[in-house]
Amino acid sequence: ESKFKTSTWYDFVNENIAKTVKHKIQYNSPVNTIDYSGNNVIVKTKSGKTFEADRIIVTVSIGVLKSNVITFIPEMNKENRKAIESITFHPGFKVAMKFSEKFYPDAITCKVDDGEKGFYDMAFKKDSKNHILGLLVQGSGVEDFYCLESEEQIVLKALEELDKIYEGKASKTYTGEYIFEDWGRHEFTLGTWIESFQINQSIIQKLNEPLNGKIFFAGELYDLHHQLGVPGAIVSGYHSIDKLLTNL
Repeated sequence: ESKFKTSTWYDFVNENIAKTVKHKIQYNSPVNTIDYSGNNVIVKTKSGKTFEADRIIVTVSIGVLKSNVITFIPEMNKENRKAIESITFHPGFKVAMKFSEKFYPDAITCKVDDGEKGFYDMAFKKDSKNHILGLLVQGSGVEDFYCLESEEQIVLKALEELDKIYEGKASKTYTGEYIFEDWGRHEFTLGTWIESFQINQSIIQKLNEPLNGKIFFAGELYDLHHQLGVPGAIVSGYHSIDKLLTNL
């Protein structure tokens, strides 16, 4: 994290990639239909807007593709659909909690049957005087939290777990401030992340195949070089756009 003492991956992407095209981005316009049956590709949104292009690049998560909220016309072939369905895309969330003092170590790893769960110091090696502890839960441990009725109750459960370890210090020093990101249930993600090095290379290659030379795909899963996370998504996007522009 030392490379981001005063910034984040978001800042890096925004400054070096997105800044020059942000004025062209249309937010809050989820796509529900991609029709590539004709000469051009016709993209329709939930609000009824229509966009047309000779080629497009799709960068939604594998969770969105698995959910079938986007209708492809014609349907994807069986091989592509089978490759998509073979990917396990875990649900999960992250919550950042602010405390008046640091009573915790840099990281606390918790045991789960499948996926990840851990607390970690989000201010680690950053130029900050704030005490921010993050909880990251992915996979089987999520259900212990998703059964609760609100994100406030999820935070309280996290504090209870910390109190058991640190003799009530979490509740005593908690400022009441938190940020909750529920990737597993957000309509634009429907899951957390995927580590492409764990996926069979032939599946990744199949997922990278464009549909009728018109629809190209990109994202962390599609990176054949296994860069992981944001770097993998960026590399994948670069190569997919190169293929799109050169029609290779």
